[in-house]
Amino acid sequence: MESVRVGIFGLTHPHTWAHLRTLQHSDWVSEVVLYDPDSDVCDQAGKDQHRKVVCVYADLEEALEK
Repeated sequence: MESVRVGIFGLTHPHTWAHLRTLQHSDWVSEVVLYDPDSDVCDQAGKDQHRKVVCVYADLEEALEK
């Protein structure tokens, strides 16, 4: 099976980080893109070391272009 790139839109939901952990363990997922309109939340998410996270965006249009 070919792996896919996944996006998580909205990082403040209580289950977000559990979903991210699951995605990082899945062989079906190659990359994860994160988006949240709150730039402070994005900055913190970008500092955390998540092996499949390739980009963190605070701009929705920019996230959708990638």
